[in-house]
Amino acid sequence: MLLPDNALHTAAHVPELEELLGKPVLTANQVAVWEGLRLAERRVWAPTLGTLFATREPPPGSVENRGIEVRE
Repeated sequence: MLLPDNALHTAAHVPELEELLGKPVLTANQVAVWEGLRLAERRVWAPTLGTLFATREPPPGSVENRGIEVRE
């Protein structure tokens, strides 16, 4: 499900919405940040931000692990 708004406060509700709907939920801000990190060849692992940031798999073709882990 895509939430096409730019209200950053929706990011706090993504995990709850994903559990309720049973599918990934994306917000416009979340996707923009993810794409910026992808273009910079960086990864962020932060499961509290939803499915998009919950994987540790490196991008295809990456050689070294240059990710950042976010912990609460």
